[in-house]
Amino acid sequence: MKTIYRVEHYDRRHGPYPASQDKMTNRCRKLADKLFLEYDDVRQPPPRLDGIVNHGDDDYYCGFDSVEALFNWFERWLEELQDHNYHVAVFEVEDNDTLHGQKQVMFKRKKYRRKRALRLSEVKK
Repeated sequence: MKTIYRVEHYDRRHGPYPASQDKMTNRCRKLADKLFLEYDDVRQPPPRLDGIVNHGDDDYYCGFDSVEALFNWFERWLEELQDHNYHVAVFEVEDNDTLHGQKQVMFKRKKYRRKRALRLSEVKK
């Protein structure tokens, strides 16, 4: 089993970079737009540039294998994400249900067990 850390909205369970903004509040949409504008392919690569291939985006969530990796990705945005009701969801996932890149992990949407949640203010490098 692997422990995976994922930033997601507390009530609606979507991540800050959603494929669809249908479930997002207007306030979260504006934040997602800001995040996409400042997206950096080196520091925050999309899965295919991070070495994760042959995944169906709709079948997987993105996350991290450590709190430090999550912090490095979202460091500038932690306070604003928390202000928009995001938190860190901690999951247990079977090894064979994960895909690993250099900076992130993808895991099957239907194959995880939620363990707990952390406030973004608890995330430290």
